[in-house]
Amino acid sequence: MGELKELRLLDVTGCELLRRIPVNLIGRLKKLEELLIGDESFKEWDVVGCDSTEGMNASLTELESLSHLAVLSLKIPEIEQCDELKRLIKEQDGEREIIPKSLGFPKLNILSISGCDKLEHVFPVSVSPSLQNLEQMKIKLADNLKQIFYSGEGDALTRDGVINFPQLRKLILSNCSFFGPKNSAAQLPSLQVLTIHGHKELGNLLAQLQGLTSLETLHVYSLPVPDMRCIWKCIVLSHLTSLVVRNCKRLKHVFTSIMITSLVHLEVPEISTSVELEQIIAKDNDNEKDQILSGSDLQLHAFPNLCQLKIRGCNK
Repeated sequence: MGELKELRLLDVTGCELLRRIPVNLIGRLKKLEELLIGDESFKEWDVVGCDSTEGMNASLTELESLSHLAVLSLKIPEIEQCDELKRLIKEQDGEREIIPKSLGFPKLNILSISGCDKLEHVFPVSVSPSLQNLEQMKIKLADNLKQIFYSGEGDALTRDGVINFPQLRKLILSNCSFFGPKNSAAQLPSLQVLTIHGHKELGNLLAQLQGLTSLETLHVYSLPVPDMRCIWKCIVLSHLTSLVVRNCKRLKHVFTSIMITSLVHLEVPEISTSVELEQIIAKDNDNEKDQILSGSDLQLHAFPNLCQLKIRGCNK
């Protein structure tokens, strides 16, 4: 097929058993104008720098040589085992590849990245306007991650420094210092589930997450903080129904007395393996020694919808 140099249309949609397209075959079809692979056909793309197919299959880099390509239809289900991956969108010869406004990922609903130990950045800021339909973002086991969205030379920051994700409902982040450039903020008005794990610069990250007016579920793991004030001041508490705090070894208390009246919908708080935890609810007055609220105060003001309270491994 590679000798069909005049070929302008290649359509293999519906070929569900197709497992191999030889390396450089697509790249030799220099006059190809339409490449239709579809959702259920070939999915075994080789990923440059990874061992996914051991170099036996075609890679997406071959599309760069198709200067006449006008129509492209394909599906990329997963990118796996990319231990050396630093960015999803490459930089070459010191000059960033600027993505035109007409391109991007307008139909992307779920972004999941796991086990990319050397990943430093995910997308340039210029891609963010195309992610308006993103509903879930999950990034874990990426211990070298600096920013999810970065701004490089020639990449203008979004208007007012705000990155908008109107449809994002679930956000899971692990060891990420900043969501975007230091002078930016992310508006997340629809976010319902937030999980944060092991962030050494938690204050910087949370300062960039704004508009958390719909949050219902909050999970925090392995945070090196003595209290959760930096978290509570960033979210609207009235919708919170579920809270999990786990393995926060420096944590001394979870709630303060002034905030618990806002937790009217909290049903199932779970606190575990926080070895320094002394109190669940502490007084706000810094001039007094923190004291646990009396039983009568709790009954009158705290957690009217509480169904279950789970506390494990908190020896103090």
